[in-house]
Amino acid sequence: MVPPKADGVIRGLTPDRRGRVLTASSLAAAVLAALTPWGPWEISLPVDPALTRGVTAIAFDTPAWILVTLFVAAPYLLRQAHASLVVRSRACRTLQLSTRLALVVALAATLADPRIRSGDVTIDDIVVMDVSDSMSPSQRARAREQIAGLLDARERERGRDPGLVGADFGPPSRTFSSVRFGASVTIDRRQDPQQITTTPDEEGGDHSQLALALRTARHLGHPEGRSRITVFSDGQLTGAESERALFELRALTEAGAEVRVVPLEDLPARNVGITDVVFPEGLRVGQRFEARVKLRATHAGSATLSIEGAGRGQKSRQSLPIQLRAGDNEVAITALAGVGGPVAYSLQIRDIELSAGPDNIPDDDTWTEVANVSRRLQVLLISNVGRPPIKSVLDNSDLDVTILEPSAVPSEREALARYDLFILHDVPAARLDRGVQQTMTGLIDAEGTGLLMIGGPRSYGPGGWQGTPIYDALPVRVEGEKRKQTPDLALMLVLDKSGSMSSEDKLDLAKRAARGSARALEPTDQIGVIAFDSRPTVLVRLQPASARLRIRADIQRVRAGGGTNVLPALRESFLQLAGSDAKIKHVIVLSDGQSPVAGVAALVQQMRDANITVSGVGVGSGAGKALLRRIASVGAGRYYFSLDGSDVPSIFQRETREVSKNMIRESKRFARVRKYAQVLRGLRFDASPPLRGITPLSPRRSAEVLLDTTLGEPLLIRGRFGLGRTYAFASDADPRWARAWIRWYGFARFWSQVARDAARPGRDTYGDARLAVLPSESSGSWRVILDVQDGDRYRDELTCAAALIHPSVSEEPERSIPLMLVAPGRYAATIRDVAQVPTLIRATARDGDDATGAVVASATTSVPSLLSRERRGPIPGQRDAWSRAVQRAGAEIVEDPTRSWPTRTQVSEATRSIPCWRTVLWTLVIPLFLLDLAIRRACAARSGRPKKPTARA
Repeated sequence: MVPPKADGVIRGLTPDRRGRVLTASSLAAAVLAALTPWGPWEISLPVDPALTRGVTAIAFDTPAWILVTLFVAAPYLLRQAHASLVVRSRACRTLQLSTRLALVVALAATLADPRIRSGDVTIDDIVVMDVSDSMSPSQRARAREQIAGLLDARERERGRDPGLVGADFGPPSRTFSSVRFGASVTIDRRQDPQQITTTPDEEGGDHSQLALALRTARHLGHPEGRSRITVFSDGQLTGAESERALFELRALTEAGAEVRVVPLEDLPARNVGITDVVFPEGLRVGQRFEARVKLRATHAGSATLSIEGAGRGQKSRQSLPIQLRAGDNEVAITALAGVGGPVAYSLQIRDIELSAGPDNIPDDDTWTEVANVSRRLQVLLISNVGRPPIKSVLDNSDLDVTILEPSAVPSEREALARYDLFILHDVPAARLDRGVQQTMTGLIDAEGTGLLMIGGPRSYGPGGWQGTPIYDALPVRVEGEKRKQTPDLALMLVLDKSGSMSSEDKLDLAKRAARGSARALEPTDQIGVIAFDSRPTVLVRLQPASARLRIRADIQRVRAGGGTNVLPALRESFLQLAGSDAKIKHVIVLSDGQSPVAGVAALVQQMRDANITVSGVGVGSGAGKALLRRIASVGAGRYYFSLDGSDVPSIFQRETREVSKNMIRESKRFARVRKYAQVLRGLRFDASPPLRGITPLSPRRSAEVLLDTTLGEPLLIRGRFGLGRTYAFASDADPRWARAWIRWYGFARFWSQVARDAARPGRDTYGDARLAVLPSESSGSWRVILDVQDGDRYRDELTCAAALIHPSVSEEPERSIPLMLVAPGRYAATIRDVAQVPTLIRATARDGDDATGAVVASATTSVPSLLSRERRGPIPGQRDAWSRAVQRAGAEIVEDPTRSWPTRTQVSEATRSIPCWRTVLWTLVIPLFLLDLAIRRACAARSGRPKKPTARA
């Protein structure tokens, strides 16, 4: 065995074992050093800080890394110094070992997080100035004076007046910065405070971006928070902005910055101002509307509110005296949409008298809003009367009224879609084609077209509207309705067909009368026809009148012949009517001869006890007048006589109407208001004359009764069907029932307001389009966003543009801006340099890439009011709440910022701790590593001979 070398570091061990022992010992020492709780090391420099530029000490926050690195790396370097295969001189080995040891020490120092302690505690001074529109001239002047005094004090603090340094103002400033905020934030940073802008007179805009200004000040200040920040503001912030500003204040104070807030209180506010104006949607030419005006007053008082509309060379003006209470107020003022197109409405508060004195904030006394007034209302009046009084009323109300008979109403959707309101004036359902009714209800449901049904003897129940499409759209049901298909009338015609009826064509006249009665009935009503001579013959068994062709044919087949006996025919009619569930059951007996009277009166009395009425019609001089009169008297009916039978058809039609009249009530009814609505404004129903009849109606569950009678019967009922508004009036608008109303002063106003309220509102939107206009970041700029869909599908292939339209003599756009596709179905653009006047924006989407393609969607809206939100007067109590919140955030409220700064003791005595591991890395570690590489290459090139391997044991 080869004995161990005497020159080993550890005698008795081979070189390999010595290496393992050294490595294990180093690792154990490193683990022990890492587990030992080491505190920061600080090495004070025993030299004048003036020679080291204020550096007083060097500190290591994690010194354990120094020991760990040295224990691991140093033994390894010592071992490697003799393990190289290249023969090197002692000088090379010593130089390389020294360089590597220095590299290890530098690396250990870098990992130990070195810092230099400096006694230089200069701080940053930052002035944050409010230049928003809410700053009054007096507030701006006071801020200018205080900022100038503050900067003069800072200049003296820098040493020009040594008597003021330190004691009053604390450490000297390093930099001076001003941050001015309004709708945007601007920065001015200087080394000399005299160069800072001290005039906050610039236009700041309609918003206070205090949160952004404080965030900017935090980044401008000292990295360790040693900043003095003075905030000049009136504290008039919106709720969201106030929360954001408090968050930034809290972040500044927690970072160690000194923050003082100077609340720039203005003169005691005596103010009333307009805060918002809301117009109803869909204004039309000639429409009187109410603008909802929101006002805020600091004190109670009185004023006059006026509204003036101007457009296309015409003007309208209304004034309203108002009483104000302290706080928020809402007032409704009536205006007239006198012209079409874009109309600018200017609202102004005048003659202000507040309990505390005159208004001292005049900026918010005016408001301007623009509205898009649509064309005149198009009304379709369906009536059997040539020119009813309501036609003249609506014509004089600036409405375009088209009057048509029911049979002349077109069934095409395109022809009816142009109307905004359908009025059915005492029209029976049978006269209006069912296909027309379906088209009308489709427009009411989907397009919002209005519906107004006016009552009368031929409307509602008497008109047979139950079960029709129009009836489903009405806000009422016929009173007493049991089920939808229940017939209102069951009519039995008992016709004499004896041989005497063949003379003078009396039987033919009776047939024609029967056919006319069948036509006059509603499809849901029932009719039966019995012909009799000495015995009855059932021509038409009691059935719905809708089977008109079969009924006509059955009536036509009767032939004259035989004797006369009415009793069996009356008994047959009684049996058939007894099985009917109709509300009204009636029999008309026609005869021209003498019939046995035995048992007839008793039978008719039984029929009357079963709520069946009987009327009699005598034809010719041979008719049994006494019997027919007796039948009519006992049966609670009417008696008619015709000498030659020529007027029998008209008698039957008159009798049919009289029977239906049992469903109406003809007596004096006085109207009264049950529920006040805007449609009834300006009308005094307590002084209105009576109506002489109504049709009994029952409101549907979702409807509202606006007018009723003094007996509690619904008179004017309003409801909705899909998008459309529907009205039902239980009386008529004709001289029959409304003779006194026609002469009443409120007749014209009542029907004009009802028609306008029921009509489809003006449409500013075409197709499935939604338009939004939002303020952009820069003043006078707006973000226009148009969303277009086709059902559930987005439209991405359209050519869209937005046009600006100003109220003027023309409706032509001022300019057009293309809208770009920014998301599925969304087109947007930013419109800049919008003039400070009310403006409409109309966005249009066309099919395809060509700007001349067909319009598939369009939307119009107004640009939001350009009145600055900052000029609307202070909110009572807002500044006090803001001051309390500032103090809770850790800032201080001061009145005079030029007085002494309450500097914290720890700030004046502290030193700066500056991390410098990057400096050590770039100035020591990397250069030493490169030097080691260079030394190694130089030594290897100089020796050039490999070293013999060491003999192993």
